[in-house]
Parts: sequence; C-alpha cells; structure tokens
Amino acid sequence: MRFAKHLYAHKLLNLPAMNVVFTPISRKAKWRLGLLAVVGIVVLLPALFLVAGTFAKPQEVQLALPAGAASTPVGAPAEALTILLGSGHQLHYYLGTATPTTAADLHTVAPDRPIRQIVQAWQRQHGKATVFIKPTAHTSYKAMVDMLDELNIVGQRSYAVETPTAADRQLLLAVEQR
Repeated sequence: MRFAKHLYAHKLLNLPAMNVVFTPISRKAKWRLGLLAVVGIVVLLPALFLVAGTFAKPQEVQLALPAGAASTPVGAPAEALTILLGSGHQLHYYLGTATPTTAADLHTVAPDRPIRQIVQAWQRQHGKATVFIKPTAHTSYKAMVDMLDELNIVGQRSYAVETPTAADRQLLLAVEQR
C-alpha cells in the first residue's frame, strides 16, 4: 500500500506513536442496484409482453369436420349451394346437393363475376342455407383457404367441407377438359 511505509516512520525517528488513521486516497464506489429499479423492471416487462401479445392475435376460422368417412348433407337439398374446387383455382358450382348429369348444369366461375357475388345472390334467394365445398385432390391449400375466407366475408356461417363423389369427379374432369 502506498501509505504503509509511513506507519513506521515514528520508530525510525524515535518519536512517540501517534494515533492517526490513514485512509486510502481514492475509494472505489460499490455498485448497488436499487430495489426501486428492480421492482420497475419486474412490473414493466410483463406488461410489455402482455400488450405485445394482444396486438399479435391470430385470426382463426373454426372448422369442424365429421368423424366418419361418409357425410350426410345438412339442410334442404334444393336450397344448398355446392362448390367444386378444381385444379388451378378453378371454381365450379351447382344448386342443390344432387350432382348434375350434364356438364351444362355445372356453372364455372368467371373472372368478371367472382364467387363472392354468386354466393351473395344465392343468399338473397335462399337465405342462409348450407354451402357445400368439395375440394378435389388437385385443389391447392390456398384455394381452400381463399374459399373459406370468401364465405367468412359474406357472412355465410353454415358450410360443410366434403369429399367429392365419383359423379362429381367425372363431371369436373369433363368440364376441365373442354
């Protein structure tokens, strides 16, 4: 230490001992975290995560599928709207649940009249009856989600997702090959 050699100076000079306390020239300040700052962090951090979590709520569409493989149509068959989702974002529809026998009875959605307008016109005539969506094996996931979004936008709450029958697949194949 810097002042240690001066402690024994009185012995060298034969002087009486003095009761002097030497303190170092500079003291390091101890770093202490205040309790108030810790409490502030503990309160503000969870509050920040709660607020950020409320801004990032995912939008979900509730979809309930039947447990069995065979599905039975719900609602009056004459009032239903059946939409077939083909490959490449092609949409075809027919009224009722009975599959049409000819390709002329199957309507194709044109780009100038989107499916939203067709569903809204159908709702004005039949109220909020059931819409049946039948995606094929070649339907993309995006096309299925887009169809569910369109039904959600027009306020259609009653819809069912079904597998297309063999007659539906045959009719779709005939229409897509035209």
